[in-house]
Amino acid sequence: YVINGEVKTSEAVNDMKKVSKNDIAGSIRKMGTIVNSKVLNYAAGFPSEKMDFARKKLGLPCGADINVEPDSELVIPDGTEYIKKNAYKGKEYLRSVVIPDSVTTIGEQAFAECRNLEKVVLPAGLRSIERSAFSKCDNLKQLFLPDRVNSIGENAFTSCKALKDVKLNDGLKIIGENAFKYCWSLESIEIPDSVEYIGGSAFKSC
Repeated sequence: YVINGEVKTSEAVNDMKKVSKNDIAGSIRKMGTIVNSKVLNYAAGFPSEKMDFARKKLGLPCGADINVEPDSELVIPDGTEYIKKNAYKGKEYLRSVVIPDSVTTIGEQAFAECRNLEKVVLPAGLRSIERSAFSKCDNLKQLFLPDRVNSIGENAFTSCKALKDVKLNDGLKIIGENAFKYCWSLESIEIPDSVEYIGGSAFKSC
């Protein structure tokens, strides 16, 4: 939030439920993780175009807790640039996720512990999968990395126990520590020549 030209922290607006006017400066590209869709929705006068900006540019969860029905497919809106840290962590109702090509980064633990998640369509523009992004997705069965991905963070797919079919892309450079640890169903994987670093225990107990 920008109040009288001054950027305020999220704590400053946690109890603002009847605000008539709100603004987010176009130069802002990141807010603290306390800011979320619930806080934004409390602001009665929050313009729809500003809400849209916040969700897409700041990586907010796009109202997932409100708009996604149990056992349904989550389709993240076009124009979203990254999925923020913990955005959908622990959402056990998720069965499948479609991520638009505009997304370049999937943040830390973004889909961790989505234990019923079976299918994820990763975007063509994706470059980075951060730490523990899909850890403990017990029912995720396939993983096809798009051509532009250059790094898989540590623990990114740890304990994806049903993960059987994995295709890594040419151009991938970094496979982080424990990236595929405890992926018990994984039968084979081909490491592309582009990979420069494989972290410790990346494929332990596979």
